[in-house]
Amino acid sequence: MGIGLNQGIVLQGDIGTVNRKDFTIIGKDVNLTARLCQNAKAGQILITQDFYSKIKQKNDIVKNGSFKFKGFEQEIITYNIVNF
Repeated sequence: MGIGLNQGIVLQGDIGTVNRKDFTIIGKDVNLTARLCQNAKAGQILITQDFYSKIKQKNDIVKNGSFKFKGFEQEIITYNIVNF
């Protein structure tokens, strides 16, 4: 299992009709996190540069590279948390 971690602003709440409601979250940061998960290899934890800036002193982290994700104009720089 691969894991993707990101931070950002999301919209959360109930969505649907009177007959069927689901709880969901939406937003570009949710989409980016999903893309990280899709690209993380088994045992890998991929994080964004913003997330890295918040936790860099607390973990062993190595730069993983850049990805061009669907729905994002710029390449996203990613890091891998190791020895967690």
